[in-house]
Amino acid sequence: MLQFDFDNSIAHCVCMTAHCCVRTLTRKLAPLGLTAQHARILYRLHRQGEMSQTQLADALQIENATLSGILRRMERMGWTCRVPCGRDRRRKLVRETAKAQRLWQKLCESFRAVETLAIANISETELNKIKGLLKRIGTNLRLN
Repeated sequence: MLQFDFDNSIAHCVCMTAHCCVRTLTRKLAPLGLTAQHARILYRLHRQGEMSQTQLADALQIENATLSGILRRMERMGWTCRVPCGRDRRRKLVRETAKAQRLWQKLCESFRAVETLAIANISETELNKIKGLLKRIGTNLRLN
């Protein structure tokens, strides 16, 4: 039987920490009817503007089919809409709605609250080191 030391694995530690962040953020967003995944989508659309579903899936690093179901729910809730692409009428672009834009301040407050919890008792020097190392890990994984 193959053995793997999960307790000392950086990959396992990063995954479990990310899971805790997502779970905590989802709890903070629940009163708004949002999940962490919804927030990621709204952030990307808010930051980059309307884009195709394929572009959005690529930016979020999730499967197009997975995103499709999430977007259907978000459209029903009035947070996103799909509009025809000016250049290609068959192609649809995903856009945040005015309703989603009105949520932006509350989204930021939720992210700030989770970040505050996450970084309690960690110095600025330690935070900078962690961010740098995590970025390097991400780069290493994207290269493979």
